[in-house]
Amino acid sequence: MRRTRAQALPLVLLLVAISCASAPNNLRQEPAKKLAGYQFDPNQPLVDRVQQAPDFLLRLLRTAGGLPSAAPYLPSQDEKQLVQRYLELLPKSGLAVLDSRLIGIYFVNNLNGSGTTIRVYDNVDTVYAIILMNPGMLHTNISDWLTYKENSCFLSDQGNDRGIQVHMDCGTQYGGLLYALLHETTHVLDYVYHYTPDTDSGSAPTPTPFTQGIWEKYDQPTRAADFPLRDKVTFYHRDNGPKIHLSQASRLYASLAQSPFASLYGSQNWLEDFAEFFTWYYYTTVLGQPFRITITRPGEPEITCEPMKSEAARRRAEAITNMLH
Repeated sequence: MRRTRAQALPLVLLLVAISCASAPNNLRQEPAKKLAGYQFDPNQPLVDRVQQAPDFLLRLLRTAGGLPSAAPYLPSQDEKQLVQRYLELLPKSGLAVLDSRLIGIYFVNNLNGSGTTIRVYDNVDTVYAIILMNPGMLHTNISDWLTYKENSCFLSDQGNDRGIQVHMDCGTQYGGLLYALLHETTHVLDYVYHYTPDTDSGSAPTPTPFTQGIWEKYDQPTRAADFPLRDKVTFYHRDNGPKIHLSQASRLYASLAQSPFASLYGSQNWLEDFAEFFTWYYYTTVLGQPFRITITRPGEPEITCEPMKSEAARRRAEAITNMLH
């Protein structure tokens, strides 16, 4: 499932460009950003929106994305049943928005990461969305996937890391697909209701209750929320990463545990902050599952980090409780 940096980076840059809040407005002229190019039926059951990615989207991934091998993956009936099961676990607020705004869920081979959400607009700028999913999410345990994801942050110290291991414990009850659906659904919620500032509108972003006091701008936290090494955090070999050595992991997670962020991934910008915070709040509080990071090294005590239990995270959680209904 791991791919080289040279293979991964072009697609990542493309997906950031066509989905990120800071994307240029001229990208709205791409067929992939226009509702008219899709067959959208808001009355269609969500599971039936799991379809093959349209050709114009695949062409965009293969050309501008630099991935000639990008290919659609159509789940089997058993796999669609898994998607249905996990869709039923999503919060009611998320399902209501998906019913009215989600065009489709497209599984795409060679997608770097678990998934991504792309905003799509109609002719009066109403926002809709498509979700791209990594087929690997259908067959990977959630703890295994998150462990792989987390370790993509780190470089080996070429023998100086002394057997350090970073492991994510999210239980064994669910697959990685549930994490991906929760995370991407939260992006759709955010794009529709603007729980983070809307930087796609062309006007100056206005802080929201969720970002106030936490973010100075899209990818720069306030001094009080920031922590050492955060600006070097990367995932999936994006942005010329990884840039942090395994020997620095204990220090990094100790800082995360004192921060207002739910995860390292969420500390990168306010869009991912909201998606990760809501995902892990729901996963731990409503679904009652564990979310902890452990750092081990031979002969030394295990270090455990549970970001959602920090005082700073508990204060922020109060702001999103009403969203779960």
